[in-house]
Amino acid sequence: NKLPKTKLGDLYQHLTGRDILPYMFGINENKIFISYRVYMNDIYSDYKDAIKQKMLNVMKIADELDHFFHDTFGCEYSFESKNE
Repeated sequence: NKLPKTKLGDLYQHLTGRDILPYMFGINENKIFISYRVYMNDIYSDYKDAIKQKMLNVMKIADELDHFFHDTFGCEYSFESKNE
């Protein structure tokens, strides 16, 4: 989603106060994003199935959050957002 024109302080408090480990929030060019970082070597380790599941989950969480940010903070959907 794009950053809102109002309620920006409330949004920043939410982004910095919410624990969504192992995922992280970020802001780049006026857009909010969620990410999951992994070491490349871990993809080939015994943890590969857990990592795969976390990568799939980040897409589901991002879909839920874009609706939440829109409804709660008035964030416009970005081009990358699924706004259905």
